[in-house]
Amino acid sequence: MTRSPFLRLAWRTFKSTFQFKNLFCLIPSYAFTYILSLKSKSPLHIANMVKRYAIIGMGGRSSFFYTALAKDFKSTSLIVGLCDTNQTRMNVANDQLVALLYPSAPIPTYKAHDFDKMIAETRPDEVIITTMDRTHDIYIIRALELGCNVITEKPMTIDEVRCKAIIDAVERTRKKVRVTFNYRYAPHNTKVFELLGMFYFNWAHIFTTRCNADQTRRRCNRPSKLCSLRVGVKHQPWS
Repeated sequence: MTRSPFLRLAWRTFKSTFQFKNLFCLIPSYAFTYILSLKSKSPLHIANMVKRYAIIGMGGRSSFFYTALAKDFKSTSLIVGLCDTNQTRMNVANDQLVALLYPSAPIPTYKAHDFDKMIAETRPDEVIITTMDRTHDIYIIRALELGCNVITEKPMTIDEVRCKAIIDAVERTRKKVRVTFNYRYAPHNTKVFELLGMFYFNWAHIFTTRCNADQTRRRCNRPSKLCSLRVGVKHQPWS
């Protein structure tokens, strides 16, 4: 049975286009694409997506950070080190992480004078700093110099000289510093925000806040004293 001219032309076109040598040239390309697709699902690739965090300053403020990492971001983060001047505070943090069933708890602990050692041994991507305000600059700058990005609780630092030193360190190391205000999410603050959102406020209110002695020492390293601040707040409807 003879084939029509159209079929013969189609067969010759097919053979010239898909010769065996061309087919073998295509196989490596498809194989490489397949390997890449497997790599994107491999444990190694997933591990590379996980950020490693070390925390220095294990007072009450730090709990907002490590609790969030342990509960809400445990699939993309790993707490690798805790650092403080006080071993008891680190033990309390570890107890809380164990209670949260955090897989890697208890976390290795380091005293503040072993900060460099912690960075070398745990290799964090980010260092979270929740120490006394007047010591933020020390650990920010050292973490940057050791190759880590930094997340620091507000304030970043307490004066112009320290601020300039941090900016210089960022420019020198090309690493990042982020300043947070995690305390705004404390349970009582969150509740006040929730209650205010239920009402319409349009009057000015004057109130007085008093900074206690501990806050004064923590932020400014000044003698213990009470200070007052009158603040005017204009309440506006939520938009």
